[in-house]
Amino acid sequence: MPEGLTEEQEQASALINSFRGQYIMAQALHYGIQELEKVPVPYQETSNLNDMKLLRASLYSFPVEFFDNSKAIKESLKE
Repeated sequence: MPEGLTEEQEQASALINSFRGQYIMAQALHYGIQELEKVPVPYQETSNLNDMKLLRASLYSFPVEFFDNSKAIKESLKE
């Protein structure tokens, strides 16, 4: 760890470098991209959206089914 980090920053750094942290980031990008794509084109921040897609594809690539299936399961439990 770099010197001068707080305990919380060290925990966050350890988390992002773990499998769980990678999964959480992939999930956040997945849902963030879905929501940003709903914004009408003149208001869509396309450069942010493209960067998010690049991050997801390059660094946080989990199968989409991991997230879509979990959403479907949650919905079925509400019934």
